[in-house]
Amino acid sequence: MKPYEQTYQILSTLGRGGMGAVYLVKHLRLGTLWALKEIDKTAGGQVDLLAEANMLKRLSHPALPRIIDIYEDAASIYIVEDYIEGVSLDKRLREAGRFPESTVRLWAEELCGVLRYLHEQQPNPIIYRDMKPGNVMITPDNKVKLIDFGIAREFKQESSGDTTSLGTLGYAAPEQYGTAQSDARTDIYSLGVTLYHAVTGKSPKDPPYELLPIRRWDASFSEGLEYIIAKCTRTNPNERYQSIAQLQADLKNIDRFSASSRRRKAVDALKLTACALMILGGAAFMLAGYAQKGVEAQEAYRARYEEGIALVEAGDMDAARLALTDADASLPGSTDGRCAYLAALINADETAAAASFGAEALSKDAALELDARFNYYYGVALEAEGNIHGAVACFENANMMEPGQLLYMRSLARAYAAAGELDLANALFSEIAIMADNGTTAFVYAGILEAQGEAEQAETEYRRAIENGTDEDIRIAAFRALATMLRSGREGDPALVEKEIETLLSMQRTFPDKEEAFILERLGEAYFARGVLSGAEADLEAAADSFRALIDLGYGRASTYLNIAVIEQRRMDYAAAEETLLTLLDRYPNNGDGCIQMAFLIAEREGQKPQSERDYAPVVEYYERAKLCGAAGANLQRLEGVIEDLKSGGWIA
Repeated sequence: MKPYEQTYQILSTLGRGGMGAVYLVKHLRLGTLWALKEIDKTAGGQVDLLAEANMLKRLSHPALPRIIDIYEDAASIYIVEDYIEGVSLDKRLREAGRFPESTVRLWAEELCGVLRYLHEQQPNPIIYRDMKPGNVMITPDNKVKLIDFGIAREFKQESSGDTTSLGTLGYAAPEQYGTAQSDARTDIYSLGVTLYHAVTGKSPKDPPYELLPIRRWDASFSEGLEYIIAKCTRTNPNERYQSIAQLQADLKNIDRFSASSRRRKAVDALKLTACALMILGGAAFMLAGYAQKGVEAQEAYRARYEEGIALVEAGDMDAARLALTDADASLPGSTDGRCAYLAALINADETAAAASFGAEALSKDAALELDARFNYYYGVALEAEGNIHGAVACFENANMMEPGQLLYMRSLARAYAAAGELDLANALFSEIAIMADNGTTAFVYAGILEAQGEAEQAETEYRRAIENGTDEDIRIAAFRALATMLRSGREGDPALVEKEIETLLSMQRTFPDKEEAFILERLGEAYFARGVLSGAEADLEAAADSFRALIDLGYGRASTYLNIAVIEQRRMDYAAAEETLLTLLDRYPNNGDGCIQMAFLIAEREGQKPQSERDYAPVVEYYERAKLCGAAGANLQRLEGVIEDLKSGGWIA
């Protein structure tokens, strides 16, 4: 008689494998259903057959089965655990072929949740090591459960490799075959392959025996999911997500990926630069006789840097700043983290924040003055904020430290022109003309012409750069510069407004997946300008739609909400304007401009009501709040005038 038979009755066989079988059993007294695993002691080899039970009995998570009983005899071990009602993902895939992306993303979030729970166990994280469709159960309510912990292991920092090479071919990470110790990144790899199989229907064990980009199979898949799966399944663990938390951040913000492809490419380029510098730094450490210290410093740097990059990609810029600054502090002499953060701010058009960060970073570390990249990015920020002379100094530093770099030369030439240093600009332009293609030359010459007030000729050169440029970045820069020039001169000129809109729409058609934030923000402003000039309701609505699209892409700022509210108020849709301003103040509670606009809105709205129903008290409340937020300037003075009028009229005390 088997040791469990006095308590449980076998009803059916749920499955069989190389190490035993799984049965559906019923508790004889309670009538409840459970799963019973019978493990053959002779089939385990060097594997600890009780490892799964010992591991699971101290865990508690809704996606994990509970251990109820353990029995043993001379031949086998018997483990009684929760019976998971449902069907394995493997079987579901055989029946359905594949699943919609929306479904797979929900499962991905749940699987990340349980893997993160395992990886955060103390004192040692638990590495699952066998993520695959056959071990994922889908319950009747479409929830996931993770089963079969037979090869899971505790991760111990001092271990250099796994004691056994276990896993399922196609789903197992390369390091599970003896190249390195498995860790959290091992589970991330297998999860990526599982998601790939679920969404494409293509098993890694079937032709073409490789993980192609998922959009090769179906172009309707999102760029975000393609990027996430590709990053999960990179051969080198250092190139994958370094933690489930990083992966969860990208899943949470997946719809922003297509809008930020340019930003990711720029950040990836910085990552490559940082890796190269870390290798050189490691060599220097070893030459100095500090090899181990160098390795440890590089590992600490890499971990913090990767965390910072993930936070940039997730849009958490405050946390990214801390991580990337800490990364530099962990590796003496490194500036890559701060360069990456500065570049990320500029790529997100947060030039004011970039200029502030650059100044603060320089005040704390004068060595940054010797970094050409930092000088270039800081110069770009200063130029965007109108500090042309500061930009010139930065570009001069970059050009002096890395002479012959066209990027620095063209920026310096244009900055010279904007600063009125036309002789220097023309001298540098002569050097660029020898080295550069027609597009770059036209772009630089356009900047010189613009600085001289030759707007029509500058426009001609910008358009030549757009049409003849062979460098995509130059063509984009020419579009941006032309749109900016037209914007600066268009006030009250319908013809220039039309040209600006046409230029922005042409830029959108030419580069449909790039510069979305710039294009949408500028289009919103241009449509609004045209609507004010023409009185066309359609232009005001187009402006509001552009700003809303900007928010949907994840690039909305306080000014974006403010612009929408102004448009809604202008159209006398006071309820919508109030809702937008409340959203603004909820997200940016210390925004004085939002408080001022709310005060104006309330004053205008109350003025439309019968005198007996008017209540101007909130106008004063938002005025006081604006002052507490540090608001100043012409709008605050206008609001003070409104309040004086209300006092004179006896509406407020």
